Amino acid sequence: LFLSSTLLGGEKIAYIQSIKGDVRIYSKNKLKPPVVAIIGRYIQENDIVRTYGNSECVILFKDKTTYLHVGSTSEVQFIESSLTRTMNVNYGNAFFYQVENPKKHLYVFTLASQINLKKGKIWLSSNLSGDDEVYIIENSAQVYNEISSIGERADNGKVAFSTLDGFFEVVKFRKDDFPDYVKKYIN
Repeated sequence: LFLSSTLLGGEKIAYIQSIKGDVRIYSKNKLKPPVVAIIGRYIQENDIVRTYGNSECVILFKDKTTYLHVGSTSEVQFIESSLTRTMNVNYGNAFFYQVENPKKHLYVFTLASQINLKKGKIWLSSNLSGDDEVYIIENSAQVYNEISSIGERADNGKVAFSTLDGFFEVVKFRKDDFPDYVKKYIN
């Protein structure tokens, strides 16, 4: 029984709520081929969701406390424990919404940064060179640069720049910085 559950995959933690274009789900189990993401398909522990050019998808966690909109040409890995929800954004951009008083703390990791979002909305843009832009749209988030060990609680209306060479800065953002799919979440 243990062997079959390991081969078939882990716990179902989230599902695809909407989709546009070519989106694939890759399993940690290398024996399983990637599957095309469709509405209602579950995402399991350690799965990777990858969007391709002009594609995007919306993911809702089973407990309905975390909402994620993955933009085009992005890759996100999902890791879950009893106390935390972790997402590794390997590259690309994503909008995150965490409700007030969630059952699990949300942590987002990139090549250069760690973000802790207790509640609120952020939009993250991260590239393969390790350059991150973390926009705080609602409430606040703790943003920390892993290289320089510098961090700050950034408030609504701010953007944190964090790079792989250790640069870290928080400034006000402009609403024109957002892609169209994020602008609808601002209001």
